[in-house]
Amino acid sequence: MSKEKAPLKKPNLKKLDQFAKEVEQREVVPETKIQKPKQYPWESKKVRADVIKGMGVPLTERHLLKLRFIARHSRLSQRRFCQVKLEEAIDREIRAMIKEIKPD
Repeated sequence: MSKEKAPLKKPNLKKLDQFAKEVEQREVVPETKIQKPKQYPWESKKVRADVIKGMGVPLTERHLLKLRFIARHSRLSQRRFCQVKLEEAIDREIRAMIKEIKPD
């Protein structure tokens, strides 16, 4: 009892083109300003400096090979390199965002 699959339908290119044009014509929504919170999440007393949590970051094969090359030719492991560089980038981005936040 094998079920036959329905034949593939050819896409309506006119409808696809119309959809694409509508998407291009939509207005870009301006970025909303973030209000300064009473406390940032990372400033909570519940946040512990000794807790390390993982986060999988998919990389292209090219970047993974570059990362392996860096690890082989430096003192840092792949994980340590990523941790150091990512933490630096996060802190830099947070500083820039906090500068932009309106005071209460």
